[in-house]
Amino acid sequence: MKRYTLQSELTFGKYSGMTIDAVTAINPGYIIWCLLNLNHFFISETELKILENKYPSLHISKETWKAVANKMKEDTIKEKNSFDYPLRKRYYSQDEMEMGDWDYNPLNEAHVQDNNPWIEVFGPGEEAETAYWNCD
Repeated sequence: MKRYTLQSELTFGKYSGMTIDAVTAINPGYIIWCLLNLNHFFISETELKILENKYPSLHISKETWKAVANKMKEDTIKEKNSFDYPLRKRYYSQDEMEMGDWDYNPLNEAHVQDNNPWIEVFGPGEEAETAYWNCD
């Protein structure tokens, strides 16, 4: 899990290279989506409160706050235990796969989540496809 700050640059998705702060200004819903759907994505409660105060259009629901608290709890458990902590695999729906920033094709082996572990890391899209084809 990676802890992001306001000035952290995203290394995945359609806003790759932009900071959390800049993405929130453009599309606050994307940050919420990342918090709820990406196992590797984490922003502290303090940073989220700063974003919420800075951008009134950012609405953080009770569900999102719970997700943040659960991720923080899981991360704490993971840090306390030196062994690998098993994470639940996130399966994307057909609609989510089609909404990725790629020309989705279910016949392409790089687009099948069971074949491509990078979809779990980057989410559906070009980065996961590129990572799949660039690994031996």
